[in-house]
Amino acid sequence: MPAPGPGAPAAPRARPRARDRRAAHPAPSAPSAGGGATPQSAPTTPATAALPDLSEWSWWWTFNRDAYLDLRPKVVAPHSLTGDNDFYLGRGQTTTAHDLAPDAHTKRTLVGPALRRAIETGTWRVRSDAMLALAKLHLDDAAEATSSLALIAAHLDAANQKEIESAVVALGLLGDGAALAPLAAVARDSTEGRELVGRASVPERTRALATLALGVLGHQLEGEYERLTLVRHLQALLAETSDASPELPVACVTALGLVPLAERPGGALEPSLEHALTDRGRQLGLLLALLADEERSFHVRAHVPKALAGLAADASPVLREQVELALLAELARRGRSERVVSYGVVEALGALGDADAGGVDARVRAALRDAVADGNNEQRGLALVALALVSSRPGQSDAPLAALADERAYLLTQLARGKSRLRPWAALALGLQSWHAAEAGAAPDAAVGAALVASFDEVRALRDGGAWSLALGLCRDARGVPPLLARLERSADDDARGYAAVGLGLAGARDALPALQRTLAASRVRPALLRSTAIAMVLLGDKSVGSTLHDFVQDEATASVKTNCIAALGLVGDKRAVDPLVTWMEDEAQLDVTRAFCAIALGVTCEDESLPWTAWLMAHVNYFALTETLLTDQGTGILNLR
Repeated sequence: MPAPGPGAPAAPRARPRARDRRAAHPAPSAPSAGGGATPQSAPTTPATAALPDLSEWSWWWTFNRDAYLDLRPKVVAPHSLTGDNDFYLGRGQTTTAHDLAPDAHTKRTLVGPALRRAIETGTWRVRSDAMLALAKLHLDDAAEATSSLALIAAHLDAANQKEIESAVVALGLLGDGAALAPLAAVARDSTEGRELVGRASVPERTRALATLALGVLGHQLEGEYERLTLVRHLQALLAETSDASPELPVACVTALGLVPLAERPGGALEPSLEHALTDRGRQLGLLLALLADEERSFHVRAHVPKALAGLAADASPVLREQVELALLAELARRGRSERVVSYGVVEALGALGDADAGGVDARVRAALRDAVADGNNEQRGLALVALALVSSRPGQSDAPLAALADERAYLLTQLARGKSRLRPWAALALGLQSWHAAEAGAAPDAAVGAALVASFDEVRALRDGGAWSLALGLCRDARGVPPLLARLERSADDDARGYAAVGLGLAGARDALPALQRTLAASRVRPALLRSTAIAMVLLGDKSVGSTLHDFVQDEATASVKTNCIAALGLVGDKRAVDPLVTWMEDEAQLDVTRAFCAIALGVTCEDESLPWTAWLMAHVNYFALTETLLTDQGTGILNLR
């Protein structure tokens, strides 16, 4: 089961369901300030019920924050600031300035065997999370009597649905080409697939998860033949799916966007649903044809732009420009109809455009400004953030950031004089633009920090103030530290304090560490603030956070508090957390939920990738059109996993 979302602000106010979202599936329920577990969602709601207000800026941050927090490199970095000589692997030991990532020997001899034992002897809850953790280790199991793939695949016919679904996703996470055949069989509901799950037919939800797992697998495969084979499976599956339920076709589209094929030299886009997918151009052509196919559900087409952006982002300039032009045409054609599709188009343009002065990039920026002027609240907010991203992404010309100054001035105008509902979006957009521009080598603009600081105290709604807290952190202006510190220490609202903590961490405000340490010490029973504060301390290089969380777990008797602390420890812990996590996981006196959280934490602590694997799926996702296979309030969607 997933860990609770960290630093979640107050739930957005409910509002009547809009007409163009009436057929949409569940919306997420609690956006988060920090990193860690992915957001939860509300169950499918009748058309007459109220939904969360998805025009709130915090939803975008929830799904896109991983790249900005980038925790793993900071967790495993040497003791650059605050050491922890009396740490939790043994009192009195000393640490040295070396990589704190768990090494291959530890994974092979300690973590892997412990997770295998948990899979073999634990309850269904422990087995489920241990499978996912083991898959992320990518161990060489040649010396084992049973391979990791066989060990996990044996649970595809388990009695518990959660266990089956964990096994399905774990097969994708393995990154082993041998997992392609069983996953494809389950996704296609073939005779072999039915035998693997031990049923007369494979449930649609299981098929959709297997399809998403194929995308996760393909994203890791390096062999072009394997990727071609996988993509052909996805094409065949998409051709035979029905829009009666969007689960399976949305999974197909999402998976296709994760598995880019090689380009054919000189290839051009030919939108077609019929061409065999043999290269990147034909992949993009199929998706463009699907986007334009009015016979397909708008709910399915709403996810196509993200897939297009995923395939086009590193494609040749020719293919990329053709995709941008097609998206611009789609945005203009849509007008006010099928808004949910337009939201996806705006997100995709934000992921593809850049700051070159002319050509298609100038048209992208103009279209995004038009979306701010003419769209509804949801589209306007997304367009402001998209404009910030494209204007700070270097182009290919001699002036790669030519559009930065003009679009910065535009965003500052929106912050000062824009509609009240858009001002938090403008604040966040300015922070994101400053962050990306700095990464591209641009000098900071003092006007941005000054405007954010000047307007910070004017923000009355606490949920909106979080946008300013993050923006001040992202723009790394020292003038933002005092108001952030004041918000952390004086606010009575945990959500506001959590955003302020993350802002201080992003800003590199090392002088704030004493206040953050005090906040952490007092937050044992306040999970949202605990996790956001721990994240901030890691961002600032404080290595003592793991020791504090370890002591919380050791001293705590309440299961919910203990699991929250374990989740935080997995998120911010380095290799010193491995021994205690293994010990707690194998302690049969602990509750199942505690042992399961330890398995999750071990997987997070020991994974090699800089970003969580779910970041591939979450970035620029159209969260207005989420399916239950992607996200559920029971923690069983693929985006709930960690």
